[in-house]
Amino acid sequence: MSQYVAESSGNLAPDAQEGGRVKEFPFGNFMLAHHPLDWQLNAAGKLVPVIVQIGKSVGNGAVSSKGNFNAYRLEHEQRGYVFIPHDLLGRDYIDVYRNEHGKKVHVTVFQVPVPGLDGTTWEFRADAYEKFLRLLKARGIVKTPQPSVIRGMLAQRCYSQTEQTKRGPRAQTPEMVDRYESEMRHLRETIAYLEGELAASIEIYGDTRGEIDDTLNALLDASTAIEDETRAVAREVAETLPKVRKARGPKRERAQHTATAEPTGPDGEIDGDHVDGEDDE
Repeated sequence: MSQYVAESSGNLAPDAQEGGRVKEFPFGNFMLAHHPLDWQLNAAGKLVPVIVQIGKSVGNGAVSSKGNFNAYRLEHEQRGYVFIPHDLLGRDYIDVYRNEHGKKVHVTVFQVPVPGLDGTTWEFRADAYEKFLRLLKARGIVKTPQPSVIRGMLAQRCYSQTEQTKRGPRAQTPEMVDRYESEMRHLRETIAYLEGELAASIEIYGDTRGEIDDTLNALLDASTAIEDETRAVAREVAETLPKVRKARGPKRERAQHTATAEPTGPDGEIDGDHVDGEDDE
């Protein structure tokens, strides 16, 4: 049996109503938020927004000693975070439990305590969470990802596909070959899906790359061509140099032999009186 006892089911209390507008639910010690650049692929290979928890407890970041969360929230909003209203579900998305020590534990409604071998564990309701993410998009809280976000994810998958194609199966066993083909098939499907999402995103936002990308690509292509030409010349020089050295002979050895040879007389004997730079009389 779970040792956690529900403190509140997250239902909006009467005192949370003011002037017909629902205020933030008083007991939640965090808010859920999303950054427009933070996306990931789920287990099914679909784009989903990454949702984070921004703490509201005193002493956390810029939360004041009196529990004022506004400055901390404004700081995150200026960095691009979009906060998810507490009342989005018609109730708070936070449930509060008390553990065996009487301490409050704040969790999302997608987590429920279940008994485990070493005490209470938390079961994550993935299906409900997926519906929650779809609701965020339907309500316009989470927008379609920008083309730059999808391009980055697409580039990673294309790179993985190229590297795995070069590497091939880890072993030529039926099991490893089947696993390799399954992974490659999944990669191809993911790439095709992301290409479709990219096209849809461009229809919404336009092609945000602009002319700078075309300019940079042209410069990179030109630099690559120059680099290839330089390497070709270097290889030609490297291949020609040994032939030139062989034709000229060991120049260094000839120079050393000339410097160390002692002058000899007309009969082949060493002329000890000879001095360089002087003519014999």
